[in-house]
Amino acid sequence: MILCVTSVPAVPTAPAVPQATPTPAAAAANAKLGPATAPLVIELTDGWYRVSAEVDDVLAQAIQRGKLRVGIKLGIYGARVRQSGSAFCFES
Repeated sequence: MILCVTSVPAVPTAPAVPQATPTPAAAAANAKLGPATAPLVIELTDGWYRVSAEVDDVLAQAIQRGKLRVGIKLGIYGARVRQSGSAFCFES
């Protein structure tokens, strides 16, 4: 399915100076803590309906680099619908 990006959150650009690589112990501690921030959410449309989508790490990096912006079309496959609330998303 092809969807068009209609909204992208403003995120800080990637730092120009490389970050220090964490030690294995620090990386393990960070993994136990889980993600530090809430996932980025973009809005997509097929031209009629709009849907919010959480982006993965690859798309988050594309947003930071300015490659993913409003108007870009994405080929989507393997996506899953997450139900929020008691009503099914297509009933509301």
